[in-house]
Amino acid sequence: MATATPFCSPDLVRLLGGWVAAPAADMGMDFAERLALRLGPLDAIALQGLHQQLHAGRFPARRTPATLARTLGDDVERVRNALDKAIAQEVEPFFELQLPSRKGEGAQPPSMADAIGTGYQRRHAALQRQMEQMAEALRDHVRSVLSGAEPRLQQLAAMDAVLEKVLAAREQAAWPRTARVLEQRWRHWRRTHDAQAPQDVAAWTAPGGWVHAFAAEWREALRAERDLRLQPVAGLVEAAAEGHDH
Repeated sequence: MATATPFCSPDLVRLLGGWVAAPAADMGMDFAERLALRLGPLDAIALQGLHQQLHAGRFPARRTPATLARTLGDDVERVRNALDKAIAQEVEPFFELQLPSRKGEGAQPPSMADAIGTGYQRRHAALQRQMEQMAEALRDHVRSVLSGAEPRLQQLAAMDAVLEKVLAAREQAAWPRTARVLEQRWRHWRRTHDAQAPQDVAAWTAPGGWVHAFAAEWREALRAERDLRLQPVAGLVEAAAEGHDH
């Protein structure tokens, strides 16, 4: 089974590593070694329970429909396409330039660049929530289907359920790091703008503009994150297809 943990996706690592220095602590280590470093006592107990469950072999004999993997693959593709459309949406509606009230006439309003940056932050947070909700629901659905299939896939579903719980806290702590890296990237492009100092907002968002350049990188990173979030469920579907490839 293809098991994903944050920052083990080649695309995501390539993108983020090209923008900031990547942590060196896990370099040269395989998945099992990285997992061992992150396990606590309760995690070890959960994995031991899983081992005993798998060893007991108490999984009823059932047949797997030949169309199961294809049907689940279609489900994954629908979620992937829905997220792709959400990522591709324009961010301009999320820009908010709030002017000072009459009571605070001396206050300086935020610049348009600040308003745009806030818009991207809000949209990024919303998309991460959407990816999390859709990926979790899809993963639960696929596991539920596999639990009614042949013993091999029942075991796989049980294993994935435990691994998801074991890795949940680490993943929740890791996803915000992508947002922080992208904030750094925004500041990089903002400094480029400040050095040039043109105040043509339309030019910023047009091809060749600094906001347009950031948006392209931002969407590329989001698509890589989407693929990483869907990687565990894609691995389950691939495993379901193995018995019908011959």
